[in-house]
Amino acid sequence: MGRKGFHPGQDDSFYPVLRLLLPQLDRERGPYGVKEHNLAKVYIRILCLPKDGRDAEKLLNFRAPKSAGAQSGDFADVAYWVLKSRCPEGSKLTVQQVNAHLDNIAIKHAMHEP
Repeated sequence: MGRKGFHPGQDDSFYPVLRLLLPQLDRERGPYGVKEHNLAKVYIRILCLPKDGRDAEKLLNFRAPKSAGAQSGDFADVAYWVLKSRCPEGSKLTVQQVNAHLDNIAIKHAMHEP
């Protein structure tokens, strides 16, 4: 994803949005180092889900049709349905803030920090 025509300080650039929509083409940000199973554990911990509860089981076993139900095989879909009722609808996060958080995750992964 090149930055032809990108002007630092120009507020109307679509580039930050493209970084979120097409992460596989973003050559500036490295990998996050977060696999689905580890992300499931994080969600279980921060949401205080019972480890043997239905939603925790869905997250941890997202590939299994019995556990995840109709969303099986797609972690993002399973996570959406588990998080949907637990997260507020509105958010004040900007695209810039989301990109900054993702950059931090990638930097910490590159530095082998947890």
